[in-house]
Amino acid sequence: MCMSSTKQLTKGQKLIEIARCLKDPIYAIETYLYTEDRTQGGEVPFRLFPKQKELVHGYVDHRHNIVMKPRQAGISTTTAAYAAVLTALSNPKSKHKILIAANKQETAKEFLKKIRDFTRQLPDWMDIYRPANGKDWFSPDKNSDSHYRLHNGSEVKAVASSKDALRGYTPSIIIVDEAAFIEGSRGEEFYEAAQPSLSTGGRCILISTPNGYDPLYHKTYKLAKLGKNNYNTVDMKWYEDPRYNGRNKSENFLHGMTWNLLDEKSGEVVESIFDPCSGDINHYTIKSKGTTCTVPQDTWDEMIEKGYAPTSGWFESMCSDLNHNPRSIAQELLCSFLGSGDNVIDDKYVKRQERDNVRPPIRKEWIDGNMWIWEDPIKDHQYILAADASSGSAADAAGICIFDYTTGNQVAEYQGKVAPDILGEMCAHYGGSYDAHVVVDITGGWGAATVLKLIDLGYPKKKMYYDITVGIDAIENNKALQKHMDNGKLPGLNFQKNRNVIISELEKGIRMDTFKLRSARALMEMDTFVYINGRPDHMKGYHDDLLMSIGMALFVAMSSFKDLEKSRGQAKAMVESWVVTSTDSTDVDTLSRNVDFYMANNEVNRSQAADSPHNWVFGGMYGFRKGDKRR
Repeated sequence: MCMSSTKQLTKGQKLIEIARCLKDPIYAIETYLYTEDRTQGGEVPFRLFPKQKELVHGYVDHRHNIVMKPRQAGISTTTAAYAAVLTALSNPKSKHKILIAANKQETAKEFLKKIRDFTRQLPDWMDIYRPANGKDWFSPDKNSDSHYRLHNGSEVKAVASSKDALRGYTPSIIIVDEAAFIEGSRGEEFYEAAQPSLSTGGRCILISTPNGYDPLYHKTYKLAKLGKNNYNTVDMKWYEDPRYNGRNKSENFLHGMTWNLLDEKSGEVVESIFDPCSGDINHYTIKSKGTTCTVPQDTWDEMIEKGYAPTSGWFESMCSDLNHNPRSIAQELLCSFLGSGDNVIDDKYVKRQERDNVRPPIRKEWIDGNMWIWEDPIKDHQYILAADASSGSAADAAGICIFDYTTGNQVAEYQGKVAPDILGEMCAHYGGSYDAHVVVDITGGWGAATVLKLIDLGYPKKKMYYDITVGIDAIENNKALQKHMDNGKLPGLNFQKNRNVIISELEKGIRMDTFKLRSARALMEMDTFVYINGRPDHMKGYHDDLLMSIGMALFVAMSSFKDLEKSRGQAKAMVESWVVTSTDSTDVDTLSRNVDFYMANNEVNRSQAADSPHNWVFGGMYGFRKGDKRR
């Protein structure tokens, strides 16, 4: 029964209904509140679709939530409805003080207005603490467009985010709307100022459409995905909104989406599947009307993983409104983080790695638990360990990456704040475990201490990389390594002299899918690795130590073939001949594209490299088989 239509209620009935609403905010919203429907026009009963219900459940079950949403998703509206129920129906002993923050106070005030309007929709009998002479829900002593108080003592305040925004106000819930759009350092300063409240039981909700790699929202979201903070993530996709996943009403078609499978190279549609059963029909209740859904909703995630992209009339219209700008579409509709500059590695290739290859480690090791292991050593496989040393200070991180050169799989990774000599101990330990060939960046000087520790621990010389392009400047900067020179070469890699080639190999490896990256941490660094004034570099406040370690491993593997340029054509012919005559279902195209890797399979190359100082890389990298994800 809808209690709002009941004229007379006992006090006991009122209290029971209020308690039910507080316990089940979804019930309260759908029973008593209305909202504007942009697709149907006018005000309609607030019927939450599944993703909005998931959102409310997140607010109930978790102290801290971070929400990623496309534009016009109704997330802010749903949050405002939840806040209205929570503040209006609480008793004075459990009252709530909500702080709404945004880049500008006007934006925060608009959010506050939504909460106020939903509060007014609640029936008057629910306001059991209203004095006899009270005219509405709001206390006359504090009732402005930026701050109001209810008769039960709950308050809602709207502010522009800043380090002084919480002065004189201790909120129980902080809601930051469009958190990614807070300019400069104000978002970080505001969040820092909020910590006393949050650390003593306060709750926080961050809501936003992505806006590049801002220092507050992007970082919090990425850390939440890695399990490194206490935020629950809610990801809203445009096609999860039943208002938008159908065709335009002006079209004489059944509501539904079209799923297009695109060729990754050309972008052309190679397959289309029409889904007639999606869409909002009869107040968001999906009905088949005797038809069979081609793509059931519970398989949508699988469709995305397979490379299908959904579209609808609404989506196409929104793309048109955005002038079909790829960056705007990716950010505002597809919820993709895009940098303030051009990403060195295209986002679509990063997503492919995330979709096909990234996985949780089988275990975490070392004292700090930051050594992630995906595969244990396999006999007769060739491994490369690359290390990027650091000072070990709070602002600097070291990185280790171990690749199975035989399969192309990333098998282990470290990221943490350790001193160079400790990093040397780690390289010796894990290098020994995998019988790996070790390369260390010695450009900045910290790496010299790492190399010296390796030598001191007796790591085999034949298993260490000696730079073939080292110059006089590098020798002068690494005098401690001079006594360990071999034929004019220093142990280690002069990264800066090879920087462009290293980054090029990294980008090519990701683009051509020649190796399988397992690490979500490394993908996060790709998000923030952009062209700054034409130079590839990490964005301010972020790191690239893992990327550089990966790049060094690939570079060393590739540079070992440098002396074989003359035989490249012959090697390619040999590889293709092997493919053609093989009875295996080897992907000819993949092998041909990545001949640099597969040259290692040629007996001709192995014999030519017999006298090479890097003959260890010729142990062979197996030809990747079509469909083999090497998991």
